[in-house]
Amino acid sequence: MMNRIFKKGQEEMVGFAIIMVIVFVIMLVFLGFSMSGSDKEAVESYESQSFVKSMLAYTTTCDDYREVYLKTQDLIFKCDTNATCVNGNSSCEILVTTLKEILIESWNVGVNSSVKGYSLKIGGEENELVSLERGNMTRNSKGYVETLPRGGKTIDVSFVVYY
Repeated sequence: MMNRIFKKGQEEMVGFAIIMVIVFVIMLVFLGFSMSGSDKEAVESYESQSFVKSMLAYTTTCDDYREVYLKTQDLIFKCDTNATCVNGNSSCEILVTTLKEILIESWNVGVNSSVKGYSLKIGGEENELVSLERGNMTRNSKGYVETLPRGGKTIDVSFVVYY
């Protein structure tokens, strides 16, 4: 009779251990799903490069004497020489306004977003034309620098995304 009670206790312990293993596996599955809830953990470096190239090709509201609207890249050089647009507006003011609009529409910065901040700097050897930053600058970042040569002069467009 004592043997029977001992065997019954062993069966109950094995059953309890099996139930604990099943509960542990279910908890691991739920933990895995909750940690992979964000669609995108980080910005890839090609995204920064594509953004800069697209931004430079964007058509602005500044027109030249032929009533042709300038692309951002041409407007950067116009701003570097402190030139005005045909409509009388400052090329630098239009450049900054255009870049702010592009950045706000393109990059969702926030606590619940994978993008925590960004930094855009445009400048030549002598001066900085534009410096726009938004959000938090973290240790994790991806960036791209485009060098624009014209007439023996170069202007660097540096864009960094923090995540």
